Amino acid sequence: MSELKFKCPDCGNAGLECRETGCYVSSVTDIDADGDFSFGAINASGEVDNYGCTRCNFTIMDEGGEVATNQEDVAQWCVDNCEQE
Repeated sequence: MSELKFKCPDCGNAGLECRETGCYVSSVTDIDADGDFSFGAINASGEVDNYGCTRCNFTIMDEGGEVATNQEDVAQWCVDNCEQE
């Protein structure tokens, strides 16, 4: 099976993210002299809030006009709205 492509209709970006609500915990593994942190594994226990563009905050809507919160709706949106090779 081929992979589906995402292209944001607002800005043209190909980055898609899953945005979740809930608790996220990660250990700090290092702090450099400039104050930049390095983190260990991230433990998340949230629920999907929506899916959208990593650049401009565009949010994918399902066929009923509601915010898409499941993978099947996102895949269908990509089939219907993004050029596939």
